[in-house]
Amino acid sequence: MGAPFHYVALTAFCYATEVKERVARALRLAAAGTDSAEMPVSQDPVEGQFGDSLTVLTLTLETAPAIRNFCQRLFPLLLREEAEKRVDDDCFFHLRLSKEAAYAGRLDVVSQGDVITVKGKIRAYPARRENALRVVQEAVAAYHNG
Repeated sequence: MGAPFHYVALTAFCYATEVKERVARALRLAAAGTDSAEMPVSQDPVEGQFGDSLTVLTLTLETAPAIRNFCQRLFPLLLREEAEKRVDDDCFFHLRLSKEAAYAGRLDVVSQGDVITVKGKIRAYPARRENALRVVQEAVAAYHNG
């Protein structure tokens, strides 16, 4: 099966109380299951709502092998029926992973808390929500059966 996404971006906030390299490691482990220095993590310093300093860390998967590897690890955790709430009208797939679990090398899907946000642009032609939804449902089913 081909990669179901054009790209996948994993993003996490690094608070002043956290070590940036540990958050970057969590992103790499979530993305690839390994802490490879070959996977660059961008850092964007921002100011929080109350004036505190934060850093937004982002790792983007753009190659088909990297995206397939990520999907092989993520999709078995999802139900095909979940795709409905994870796909938006612009053909993006959205999900949140536990940052703490990722640092420990696990992928845990969560709805809130200290998270890594996952946003993937779905390969759907033509680019309509119903086509994107079908692509994700088929990919989830394939990874469950594969």
